[in-house]
Amino acid sequence: VSFKAESLIGDKAILTPTIIIDYTKPVMNFSLANDNIKLYKGDTLVSGYSRQWNANKSKVNLIFSSPLVPNTEYTLKMINETKDNEGIVIDPFENFVFTTIDNITATLTTPADLNNVASSTKLVITFSDNITWNQEANADKVPLKLEGQDIEIRSYVYSEADKTLTMTPRKPLIHNATYSLRINEWLKNDTTGQKVATT
Repeated sequence: VSFKAESLIGDKAILTPTIIIDYTKPVMNFSLANDNIKLYKGDTLVSGYSRQWNANKSKVNLIFSSPLVPNTEYTLKMINETKDNEGIVIDPFENFVFTTIDNITATLTTPADLNNVASSTKLVITFSDNITWNQEANADKVPLKLEGQDIEIRSYVYSEADKTLTMTPRKPLIHNATYSLRINEWLKNDTTGQKVATT
């Protein structure tokens, strides 16, 4: 029996991975084999995934219905023996341990000096990993405010290469005023399941 986690980033699994268990030959009772496959986070049994077998019942994919916990170690275990169609016990597989990637962090990198900001400045947010940017859906998730009131942004430009979002206010910023910029946790990467930590 062999196993692997698809969609790794480095040596860590994305938060919505597909885990493949390959028995190399058909199992005798895949319903029983289903019950043998258990995923744990520490000592806690994890639910929320389905098992998809191939046509001859020799390979199964674990598909997760919701993202796993970021930066967390999981262990896939086989609880009992699994037999092939001839009733022979398939070689037991060792526990498969994997760790998930962390969530995305965001840092305001421009302006560098937050106490001395030019009125015509652009705001640049740098992310630790790429987000799925949709202008219409995401623009309200990074609001710039002055005394609780939204400041209108003329343009948003997202760069996948640099993992940056550049925001240009429609009007010059006011001198000697205090602004706030909030990164909403609903910004995320649709492929990896990562969310942006709220800042």
